[in-house]
Amino acid sequence: RSKARTSVEISLSPEFKQFIEGQVALGAYATPSEVVGDALRLLQLHDRERETLVSDLRQKIAVGLEQIDRGETVEAAEVFDELRRRNAQSQANAR
Repeated sequence: RSKARTSVEISLSPEFKQFIEGQVALGAYATPSEVVGDALRLLQLHDRERETLVSDLRQKIAVGLEQIDRGETVEAAEVFDELRRRNAQSQANAR
């Protein structure tokens, strides 16, 4: 599938320039533009995944705040006791 292209001039660190040239020299990519395009696609994917994680976290926080408002809480000491118990059990299983 052919997409319209436009040119953009960018400045790169010597390390990035060397990396791009190395990828082309290895034959992994035909052109420096393909290397940069692939890197940008990965950045887009990373950003979408991060947005999903942040959204999920906000939802869980909202649920937790609603539980607090309803009085559905657990004492911190009880939580830490359970974490210590699980940690000890995990360490015992690892041996």
